[in-house]
Amino acid sequence: MAVVTRSRDRGQLILVAGLTVAVILVVLVLLLNTVIYTENLATRGIDSGAGDAIEYRSTVVGSVGELIERENERHDEGRPPTDGVETGIEEIDGTLSERHLERGTIAEIRSSQIQTDESSPRIWQNDSGAFTDAAGGAGWTVMTEVTGFERFVMTATPDEYTENSEPFRIDIGGWSMEIEVIEVEVQDEEGNTVIEERIVVTVEGEELSIYEYGYEEAPLRIDLVEGSIETDGGSEDNDVETPTPGGGELRYTNGDRVVGTFELHATGTASESDLTEYDGGSGGDPYYTYPVESVDLGIHYETSELRFATEETIVPEGEP
Repeated sequence: MAVVTRSRDRGQLILVAGLTVAVILVVLVLLLNTVIYTENLATRGIDSGAGDAIEYRSTVVGSVGELIERENERHDEGRPPTDGVETGIEEIDGTLSERHLERGTIAEIRSSQIQTDESSPRIWQNDSGAFTDAAGGAGWTVMTEVTGFERFVMTATPDEYTENSEPFRIDIGGWSMEIEVIEVEVQDEEGNTVIEERIVVTVEGEELSIYEYGYEEAPLRIDLVEGSIETDGGSEDNDVETPTPGGGELRYTNGDRVVGTFELHATGTASESDLTEYDGGSGGDPYYTYPVESVDLGIHYETSELRFATEETIVPEGEP
């Protein structure tokens, strides 16, 4: 009988041990599922927050890039490009920060540094006047070195004819243009000889080119990039020899012999000593300023579950 009892006790122990192991395995499986579920929820929350942060960064970069392009083009409309970009970044930051703050998120542009491109000056005279320098000098250097043109347009009306007067002259390296008024004898409708004033534009390239217009057709609109001259009277020439800058200087001579406006976008070096640095004010033509080349931004995005910070260098579209 004793042997039978020991065998029965051993069987009960094995059964209890098996049940215990089974319970432990079930508990372990439940715990593992709970951990996996919790991690999935946490990961999903982080992924969602990271997506929002990346979207915020993308919005900032795109908005500031468009801002730089816009302000570089409107440099002469009331404020320099640097001021326009600085103000615009503050407006972008304020709008986006307020929008995210409503959702309990801190989204900020925490730093910005603007870089200008001093190899691409913008030089212009908006108010019609003599083509003299900032101090009123009639012979002066606009750029000490010109390596290329993006835009060079002027409207010009030369002074009336004066005997022995010198023409207004532009020199760019070995290229030159002169604008003056001459007197010519012409026959009127009745066959009488009369004196008329004519505007003569002389361009020196491989060959000498002379363009003549009636004085009443002024002002002339001269585009030295497109190679065209248009007049207020409707005359038009589209084959004007254009300058090919190769590092020479751009100089005006007898700038007091012509009245008008001009706008120049070039690569090279502006003659800052003969120009007025543009500060958004009025007066002081001719002006110079430099376009914004890039902006360095510190972007910050923070929620209760995520902190995201990055440094970005933003350049206008089309720039390297």
